[in-house]
Amino acid sequence: MPFTAWRNMISALVLRNLLLDSISYRAFFRKLAQEMYSVGAKGSYLCMLERPIWVSENEQPTLPETLRLVMWQQGGRGEWHDLANAPLIHKGDLAKGVPFVCKDEEASGAGDGGAKWIAVYLLFYGSYQYGTLSVEVEPADVFFYYSLSVQISSGLRYLSLALRQAETNRLLEGKNQVLDFEARHDKLTGLYNRMGIMESLAEYVGGGLRRKYVAVMADLDHLKQINDTFGHVAGDEAIRSVARILEQALPSKSPVGRSGGDEFMAAFAVTDGNSPEEVTERIKEACERYNDTAKVPYYLGISVGCAVFTDGDASEMEAVFRRADEALYEDKKLRRESVIKIDQLK
Repeated sequence: MPFTAWRNMISALVLRNLLLDSISYRAFFRKLAQEMYSVGAKGSYLCMLERPIWVSENEQPTLPETLRLVMWQQGGRGEWHDLANAPLIHKGDLAKGVPFVCKDEEASGAGDGGAKWIAVYLLFYGSYQYGTLSVEVEPADVFFYYSLSVQISSGLRYLSLALRQAETNRLLEGKNQVLDFEARHDKLTGLYNRMGIMESLAEYVGGGLRRKYVAVMADLDHLKQINDTFGHVAGDEAIRSVARILEQALPSKSPVGRSGGDEFMAAFAVTDGNSPEEVTERIKEACERYNDTAKVPYYLGISVGCAVFTDGDASEMEAVFRRADEALYEDKKLRRESVIKIDQLK
């Protein structure tokens, strides 16, 4: 293989190696220091602009007074930094080479008595100017390192786009999580909505162990009367209060949701202390405590209906909840005729 073709192949391999596993600028610069050493560079350092500059076709490239020294390499030694915390270097020092960074005589080569050739390459991709690459070179290697600087510029451009895309993906993922939460949850109470509760129930009930569960239907008594008498703000607060009572009365981690209006759905596993009767009683007692302590002009009442089923009936959840709904309407017959407190009628 001709020497020039071999050198070109080396440049392409350097680009591949730079991009391999480079998930940050610092990782890219660390890999670059290794690659510069592997291709035989005695010393090199990479200086970056704070951000890429667009240079038009007829414009003369210029450098700011200071750049960020993101990588230097002297033989097998070196340092690399993220762009934000890399040390500053004056543009007038670019031609001094890495000895500007390595102060000890052995690393700088100051004791070898020979003159150094420092080649400074502007790093461009298209019209984007990224910075400079300075390399301690032999005259015969000037064009090889120029070819290498082109590959480095391509790598910087690709990495900047990849990192930008990764940030966009992260933001989209966050927005999708928010949208998914909103799609599955009720805005007023923070509980699941109907879609969310049905999905949660499908995950909660299962396993084929023939465990007993309880489907719960509940609703707020006389919501229309509360809204008509005290306004919808009071009605919304009553709905939120029901949500809090159900969350506290039901066993831990039981799925519970507001299926619409004044209606709620839930399910829980039957265990010691968590029978349908015991959980229903806890809900009723919580309502009484609320009515004794809350400074609201109405009584809070929750009608509750339960239906026992096993996880083998999970595919028939709609039918199970219809049974719970029938029990709910039986419980409604025992509710107060009015939720307005007597002192509000005076």
